[in-house]
Amino acid sequence: MGYSFLVRFALIGSGWDVDEDQLTLMTHGSEELWIDANGPLRTATHFVLRGTEYDTYNAAQQAGERAFAALRISLIKTHSPADFHARKFMGQSSEEALALMQAAGDTQWEADGSHPPRPVITNENPGVVVHPSDEFWLVMRGSATGVAVKGASALADEFAPAMEFARADKAADLAFDLWTAAGLMPSGDSRFLTLVNAVEALAEQRPIEGEELAALNDLRSKVKTMDVEPAVKDSLLGRLVRREGVGLAHRRLLSTLSGRLYDGKSAPDFYRRIYDMRSRLTHADDAPTHQDVAAVTNELGTLVRDLIMRRYGATRDPG
Repeated sequence: MGYSFLVRFALIGSGWDVDEDQLTLMTHGSEELWIDANGPLRTATHFVLRGTEYDTYNAAQQAGERAFAALRISLIKTHSPADFHARKFMGQSSEEALALMQAAGDTQWEADGSHPPRPVITNENPGVVVHPSDEFWLVMRGSATGVAVKGASALADEFAPAMEFARADKAADLAFDLWTAAGLMPSGDSRFLTLVNAVEALAEQRPIEGEELAALNDLRSKVKTMDVEPAVKDSLLGRLVRREGVGLAHRRLLSTLSGRLYDGKSAPDFYRRIYDMRSRLTHADDAPTHQDVAAVTNELGTLVRDLIMRRYGATRDPG
């Protein structure tokens, strides 16, 4: 019995100019790699990279990892962003439901003549998935679309009171646009990072003054006289900026939410955790799981909303 692998993904944007549901990528001896889809590649929504035939499970796993990397390279070079479902929640059927679907599939398969490959119903998992070559693994998907209608009277009721305190503010406008954009982002990570950017838009790094500025200017003068490469000198001068650190700017901004709690923490304590997660996520240093990101995103959205309200002039707690 040999082994094969599969990698599921979705394209972001248009498909390929192919009316068939398969695209052969490479053949080498007994090894074959191809992409198949849930319809013509031109209009399909779900794709699978498949590879076969390998003597052992480990050989299939290693070939799959290599092919996965090659696919990513090919997608980058052809300007084709794709989602490999690595950082999102996927629906999972119970073992009982899978067993019922498998029994129905086996009945149909046997009625058709019991010839390989046998369809196997599984839950979806991201990345390289190795399976016996005489099985064709299928995923059952379900989806639903809901529409929520907001009451127009509530908007009208809020408008008149807002006219009493509202003031134009460009930073608040930008933060509002980012808060809105976060709801349109395709993944939990992108929503999270967009909301962090909304906070950044509201945090003002003030110029430093007095003795601190004098000390900083002395350091800058010493750096300028150093006998080092220009790139090194520019790097050092770039660190000696004449404005306060971002951490201080954040603390001053978040102090405007004194008395409010987010996930049971004060605004500064909550955002300290958020900023640590943001740093780990963007620098790939022990990145938080997508479950960790999802667990704080709603509260982060509430914090951003409250900060925007304060910036526009609200003095009472946002509703």
